[in-house]
Amino acid sequence: MTMPLAATPYPAADVAAAVARALAAARDCPNPVEDAGRTPEKYARLARDFRISARWHLDRGDLPQASNKGWGLVAETVKAVSAQHGGIIHSHGAIWTTVRELAQLAGNAGDAGQPSSGSGAPSA
Repeated sequence: MTMPLAATPYPAADVAAAVARALAAARDCPNPVEDAGRTPEKYARLARDFRISARWHLDRGDLPQASNKGWGLVAETVKAVSAQHGGIIHSHGAIWTTVRELAQLAGNAGDAGQPSSGSGAPSA
């Protein structure tokens, strides 16, 4: 069963370009043998599992484990977005670089949360 991935208000080409820039900057090289099973659906499933586990630990007051699972949720979500747009992340550094690139894309969208006109300036 495949899980649908959330839609984004940003053009797919812009997200794919941000992912490509991030992986290039992080020098995160593809590995065809390892990458074969790394699908967006797999990462989305792992993110969901981390979310459930984080909530379980949080409800029991185990903040260190909840925090750990929260990081797993973020990491797997970023990997899912990256994989959905043609990039496979292999390192923590590449996760952070991808987050920065995607944040820059979102920041260029302005306060309304809508994609920019492509000029790099916030849209009105």
